[in-house]
Amino acid sequence: MTLPLAIPARRVLLLQGPAGPFFAELQAALDAAGHHAVRAVFDSGDRLFAGAGPTIRFTGTPEELPSWLGTTLRTHAIDTLMLFGDERPIHKVAQAEARALGLDVLCFEEGYLRPGYITAEWQGNNHNSPLVGRLAGTLDATPAGNPARNGSVAGTASDPLPPAPVPPGPGPMIRAAILQYGTRILFSRKSERAMFHRLRSPFAEILARGPMNLLVRLGRTHPDRRLRQRMQGELAGRYDLVAMQVPDDPSLTVGGEGWTSRDLIETVIASFASAAPADRHLVFRIHPVARGHIADAIQIRRSARLHGVGERVHCVHTGPLAACLRGARGFITITSTSAFSALLHGKVVVVLGRSIAGSNGVTFREGIGPRQFPHDFWTAEERAPAASVTRLLNLIRAEALLPGDFYHPLGRQIAVRHCLDKLARSASGACRATPASTRTSASMAPRGKAA
Repeated sequence: MTLPLAIPARRVLLLQGPAGPFFAELQAALDAAGHHAVRAVFDSGDRLFAGAGPTIRFTGTPEELPSWLGTTLRTHAIDTLMLFGDERPIHKVAQAEARALGLDVLCFEEGYLRPGYITAEWQGNNHNSPLVGRLAGTLDATPAGNPARNGSVAGTASDPLPPAPVPPGPGPMIRAAILQYGTRILFSRKSERAMFHRLRSPFAEILARGPMNLLVRLGRTHPDRRLRQRMQGELAGRYDLVAMQVPDDPSLTVGGEGWTSRDLIETVIASFASAAPADRHLVFRIHPVARGHIADAIQIRRSARLHGVGERVHCVHTGPLAACLRGARGFITITSTSAFSALLHGKVVVVLGRSIAGSNGVTFREGIGPRQFPHDFWTAEERAPAASVTRLLNLIRAEALLPGDFYHPLGRQIAVRHCLDKLARSASGACRATPASTRTSASMAPRGKAA
């Protein structure tokens, strides 16, 4: 496959990608299509899935990273960066360098809607998305099925693409993460660990991602199944769902604007105990990737007992989000884009912190500060109008999502093809990185003990 003459070839630097071979397959497809793509690797986990394409290895310190990236971008005449997780420290530095040089930055993230989609946006994702706040005043005026694409052919409109036919469930993602992060932890040098984007001890990380995750899954499968049956039976319409996140996920630590997992647990349970109807129940869903880290579940049980609501507060560790949402009355999260699924299911939704899901006028309340959960949520019936939700989700599908999956083989093939299409559609300047004057510059200082 080669590029049509009308489509200019890009010179692409791929930084860290999702766990697994997706970025290696994307690099191969870019080269096959006539682009020039090179991969930067920072640790043994990156090298494991680097593929056969050309790579550049960073061996310096965090303080040397800005200079190294600037030199690399100029030496290789890079015009496009691709990265997964725009708040990783490495990627924040890279985006600052890209803005200084006026380069395009395509940021990947897990799909705002899943399964069947990945997120791919120019400039940033979630709280950094160019869509944050942009849709709030347009939902009632935008035709529901025909939104314009951001960073596509300027001035045209296109219906959202349907999701890729991939099965739901986090299994492939968890297996890829165990392999990549286990390799990273076990075989990276001390200097490489200073570049890690999560600061856990190697022992705790391996234990949590492997044996503890498996033990929790095996031990909770049957109790969770019984709880979900209650949620769809006697508790239907009488419980609110709290979607927990990975505690050190940058979307939470940066976009949360002061909210933490601990604050969420304590504040929500205290509010629930004092203001929720006596027959209401509260269900916390533990994030699949955080399942092996049991601190949240312990804190939830302890806080519920302390506030006298232990019989009405529950934890679910396994099973799909949709099964938990089906019978819920309301939904609470910090920055998780699972809020889109809750809106789609017609729930009363609270999104704390700063995120794309909570900044477009369709959630219960916006701008809620840390430890200030609104008591009136427990009796609210203010659901977003279905037409507004449909318009919002169609706009997001059209502007921020691509069909595919980062972990399922068929999903990766579909996602790679649509990534190439997105490059071909992008108009000159439409995907340019935000000028440096409009964003805070990034640097990578020493960050203490790394995992």
